[in-house]
Amino acid sequence: MTIQEVVKCRSCTELFPQDRQKSEELYRELMKKFHPDVCGDSLSSQAAAVINSLYGRVKYPPKQHDMRIADGPLVRCFKEYDRCDGQMYFSHSVVTFVLDSGLDEALDGKLVKRYNGWEISLGCETPESVRAEAKKFLPDISEVMGIPGGRTVLKVKCSGDELPLCEALDFFKGCAGREVSKHFAWIISRLLGMCCYAAAGGFVLNCLAEENLLIDPVEHTVRLAGGWWFSAAEGGRIFGACQRVYDAMPSSSKSDGIARGIIDLECVKAICRRIFPDDCPAAIREFSRSVCADDPFEELENWEKVINKAFGGKFFTPMKLCINDIF
Repeated sequence: MTIQEVVKCRSCTELFPQDRQKSEELYRELMKKFHPDVCGDSLSSQAAAVINSLYGRVKYPPKQHDMRIADGPLVRCFKEYDRCDGQMYFSHSVVTFVLDSGLDEALDGKLVKRYNGWEISLGCETPESVRAEAKKFLPDISEVMGIPGGRTVLKVKCSGDELPLCEALDFFKGCAGREVSKHFAWIISRLLGMCCYAAAGGFVLNCLAEENLLIDPVEHTVRLAGGWWFSAAEGGRIFGACQRVYDAMPSSSKSDGIARGIIDLECVKAICRRIFPDDCPAAIREFSRSVCADDPFEELENWEKVINKAFGGKFFTPMKLCINDIF
């Protein structure tokens, strides 16, 4: 690795393996090569600072903290998030939601108790093969409990590699270039896939916003964590929505409170406008500002054409990001 490549690194995964012993050995090698005392390059001081900073994330990984939910259980987490519908606590293996009172109606019928846990039911009557594929982006509920004040605690399992999408986007904020745009392109592809699944099942997700989604940089997956309790049958009544979803809604749904499939597509277009850098390919900017197609399957086809036009095809671009970079 050249000194120019070192100073461009932002994630500890770009320089160091997760194994702390191997990272320590590599750290020593890098400092012997790039420390200002031994390297005469004008970038040596900057390179040493980058190496020290990124190695620190591996040597001193983020710690989780115990937090007591008011009149509720103790949770261990990296960070607490305030939400329009309550609070969210993110940890290494579970995301805990504490939902405000009054959301019983929104949850009604969407949680089914099974012998081995809980299952999300959004009214989808699609084939088993489609439902199996959908498990990649639907939340995996491990626990549901009521606490004083009419509030509900929901615990969603997450893998050790999954991160809140909002945090991943903050990490890349201000970054430019085709590589960043490629990262965000597969996120849009996954979201449009969710829209197709919802349309096939006759319901509207009504929750596609950064604060409700988890991203796995390793597996290139995007998954719902929260907000799904606001989903509704196509043509049914909307119970509520987070602010970003409401802002993206067509005026007709804001006026009559009816769930329409275009809500999900407008949410994806809004996310597209928010996350791509200013220097993203022109085809992506045009797509983000275009009128939504009549159905998500057509929109997904349009997006595939945009990717081909913007990047010359579909390519797997590793996203260098891990939990040590975030918390």
